[in-house]
Amino acid sequence: MGVNLFQYKTKRSLADHLTSFMIPEFFVTMPSLPMTPNGKVDRRALPIVRKEGRLYA
Repeated sequence: MGVNLFQYKTKRSLADHLTSFMIPEFFVTMPSLPMTPNGKVDRRALPIVRKEGRLYA
């Protein structure tokens, strides 16, 4: 799977401001982030992401 245009532009934009080791190797697109009742991101509900970029629930 190739890099989509959004990911390419995001990496280019980050490269203008960050050193190379701070730029993510890959991105995972999700329809929305799981939220707690308090409106914060529910980190426990986030999927596990493997290096290949696949999601595992």
